[in-house]
Amino acid sequence: MKNLAKSDMAFRQASRREDAAKLRRAFDAPTQAAMAEAGRRALGCSPRQIIYWMQMEHDMPSWAVKAVDHYLARIEAAAQRIEGRL
Repeated sequence: MKNLAKSDMAFRQASRREDAAKLRRAFDAPTQAAMAEAGRRALGCSPRQIIYWMQMEHDMPSWAVKAVDHYLARIEAAAQRIEGRL
């Protein structure tokens, strides 16, 4: 019989990789600690939790994914205004 609890592990790893890439893109900094501090201020959770997500140790909750997506969209909109595209 197939173990359903482990059947989606590849999907979970792919999701964690994507979420970690979003965090790195949103909170780009020279060190992981600096990224975690920037993420803490923006998301309101502990720097250690941000590091867990960047290291793909834990799944990011949907509220955090949406917050990072919103943050990236605001940054993109600001960049477009600066470049005169909006």
